Amino acid sequence: MRNLKVLLWILILLIFKNLEAQKIVEDIKPEKQFKKLTNYKFSFKSGALDWTPDGKFIIYSRDGAIIRHELQTGKEEVIEYMDEIEGFKLSSSGSKIAYLLGGIGFPSRQMIVIKNFPPKNVLDLKPLPEMYETCSFLWVSNDKKLIFPFVYGNEWKGIGIYDIEKGRLEVIRRQFFNCSIAFNYRNKEFYIVLDIDNEKEKLFLLLFDPVLNRFKKKIAIDILPHVPDVEDINCNGKDVLLTMGLLPPLLNKYGAGIQIVRYSLEDQTLYLLTKGGASYWNVRYSPDCKKIAFFSDRDGFVNIWLLDLEEKK
Repeated sequence: MRNLKVLLWILILLIFKNLEAQKIVEDIKPEKQFKKLTNYKFSFKSGALDWTPDGKFIIYSRDGAIIRHELQTGKEEVIEYMDEIEGFKLSSSGSKIAYLLGGIGFPSRQMIVIKNFPPKNVLDLKPLPEMYETCSFLWVSNDKKLIFPFVYGNEWKGIGIYDIEKGRLEVIRRQFFNCSIAFNYRNKEFYIVLDIDNEKEKLFLLLFDPVLNRFKKKIAIDILPHVPDVEDINCNGKDVLLTMGLLPPLLNKYGAGIQIVRYSLEDQTLYLLTKGGASYWNVRYSPDCKKIAFFSDRDGFVNIWLLDLEEKK
């Protein structure tokens, strides 16, 4: 009987621990701070989204079309078509663009295509090593290298650094759970990726030192409402944007969509920025970090939205 009571108390403590672990600070942004930039009334395949370094344009892909959207006028221009596009990233100078293409050749292989921007000619065309796959990459080292998480087979294995000039892929071997990666453009001190410790049931943000080629910090997040994606890092290097779904009881309170969450590296707290049944993805800070742009189905269709992070009076 005594053993039964002990087990019962352990069960109660575990339940309370689980509820405590799902606490999240509410920082819901009001509707007046959201602005719809596009007005599509049909579904389309959204591949990627990025800002130009001057903050005047947003580049995005729609069904293979690469489109430049001018924020001040709303004018759009199709600058290129790319088949099988899975993602792209502008260089920090804005003079080059790297595309990630999938389904190339037989057997199917991913390929990275590097071009001048606006696109004029192909600078480099490199297939990833056979059996390697990725879904995200970034420019580093003054636009001379690309860094990306990669997978071989069914498990994420680590990070690859591709030297564009030498045409060489250097692999930093470490197992990861998924392929989220973000880079602080402003101080250029670290990259950040996502890992899961299945035994401890914690989520980890790993800070990587590109000079020493090693991880210099590991931050544990006790809350695990859903396996999140790392989207971007704030200009101050202290806040990380995540997108994630929520589990009950948070799901019942805030909605079943994929929400935008800001994770503070200083106080290690999650701040919920959105709520409701809509989903958000490809969330990117503007160059001055005062706004974020993203894809969302807030109005029932996939469109690009802008969220002004500064409070409106």
